Amino acid sequence: GTCGSGGVQAGAAGWSAPGGNGVSCCDAGGDLDALGLGDESLRIVVVTGLCNTNEAPPPGSARDAWESTLIDDLWSECCRHGEVERIAVFAGHAAGGGLGYGGHGVFEQEPRAAVRFQTVSAAAAALDAIDGRTFDSRPLRAEFDDGSLAQRLPASADTDRQERFGFGEEAGAYIDSIRLLRLAVAEGAPVRE
Repeated sequence: GTCGSGGVQAGAAGWSAPGGNGVSCCDAGGDLDALGLGDESLRIVVVTGLCNTNEAPPPGSARDAWESTLIDDLWSECCRHGEVERIAVFAGHAAGGGLGYGGHGVFEQEPRAAVRFQTVSAAAAALDAIDGRTFDSRPLRAEFDDGSLAQRLPASADTDRQERFGFGEEAGAYIDSIRLLRLAVAEGAPVRE
């Protein structure tokens, strides 16, 4: 299934919601993209807590499959909040040495993923939704990139995953439907449990 068309369900792939009130910082106000915040690092959300360092296999086909599955799981969640362009996993492994993404040889103290969104507002919505959630019983942390991962992410978009998970109009339609439901609830519409 694709994002925004009902293919991704809350709680899928080990995801669970944080103990918040469900109100996003992005719902509260303003179009962040209209502010002219063109900094690349504001479109990149860094997620930590997805796995333990010892879970990352050594280089090879097992490592590639592990990264691909982790990216798919994260992509299916992130595309619910806006248009995702690219995700990369940066993780060392228990056997020693750092792998980084694309053989950069940078040792990672803690496995993390960098998610580049098309817009700042999509990145902010995802950051707000993911930070504090759990994935496979692990607490996640999400923050904007400090600039260190922006330069390590491939510049091109991952068009294969964009087609597979949905991109653009589907993600926008999903976000619009959630906002309409929140408005209806705020105005006192009955909610079925």
